[in-house]
Amino acid sequence: MVGLLREIRDIERLLDPRVPYNSEIYYRNQHEVIYSNKYDGPGEKTGFSVFEKAGIKLLLPTTYYFYSDEEPKKELTKKDIFRHAL
Repeated sequence: MVGLLREIRDIERLLDPRVPYNSEIYYRNQHEVIYSNKYDGPGEKTGFSVFEKAGIKLLLPTTYYFYSDEEPKKELTKKDIFRHAL
């Protein structure tokens, strides 16, 4: 029984209905999710995926996104972007 509960907990860590199924979730709370996905997803690009706007070119195998239930089209500040990268 304990093994089953651990498996369910591990699966819940990997899934969130607000992001595509094959995403890797780095942070989430009840209103926000920071995740990466190789394909397009809902939300704004953030973290390493927008460093190029600041003149830092990176070759990334995935794209990093920020999604918020409260502010769907939130304008991310540089501070937000670097915080998301951390």
